Parts: sequence; structure tokens; C-alpha cells
Amino acid sequence: MATKKIIYFTAGSVVTSAEKADIAALNALAVPAYSVQVSNGSVPAGLGKTSDGGPVLETCDYVAGSAPAEYSDLPTFDPDDPPAPDVGASRAVVADGQEIEIGGTTYTFTITGGAITAIAVSEG
Repeated sequence: MATKKIIYFTAGSVVTSAEKADIAALNALAVPAYSVQVSNGSVPAGLGKTSDGGPVLETCDYVAGSAPAEYSDLPTFDPDDPPAPDVGASRAVVADGQEIEIGGTTYTFTITGGAITAIAVSEG
């Protein structure tokens, strides 16, 4: 699985306590799926100008915090509601009590201590 890059933009040159909490939450989620970079959102965005005068933006997969308008086309990463991880095409994530129907049969999962401890099967 490739590492996704998040740029967290601060509202100003000094990181606020709320922004520190957001950054800490992002960093807690960052290993190993994400790389978190902190940038000052109060300075002009970009790494220079293109030939037509537009900003050259730093490449990333998500933005968080007070992202400049130039990054509005990128998805926002919410540390309180992170996106589901990419687990690969041959894997799935299930939750406790989740029901999955396959071919008219319903499978209900029981998860205890991070492991599947039972699967109830009912014919539809």
C-alpha cells in the first residue's frame, strides 16, 4: 500500500493549540499509511509560478486544517473521521455485528478483541 501524503495548513505563522491537537491526531494515524507535513497556510500557496502565472502546488493526496483555496480540488482529511484504509483487492474489513449478503445467504460477524470470533449464517 502506498503512503498517502497529507499537508496540514495552519491559519497563521503560530500553531494554535487546536491545530496542535489536529496535527497530533494526524500523526497518530500517520504510521504507516500517511506522511504528515505541516505548512503555514497564511503565506501564498505554491512553490513558484507556472508559465501562465498560476501557482505550482506541492503534490499531496489530502489537505487538512486551514488549506488555501488553491488546494480546494483535493479531498480534506478529517482526523476524527479518517477514510477507510486501502486494504487491497483480495481483502475486506468487517465490523462487529456487520451483515453481508452473498448469493442469498446473510453472514453476521462477531468481533472480539480485534478478531472474528463468530460468523452467524442465515439463508435468505
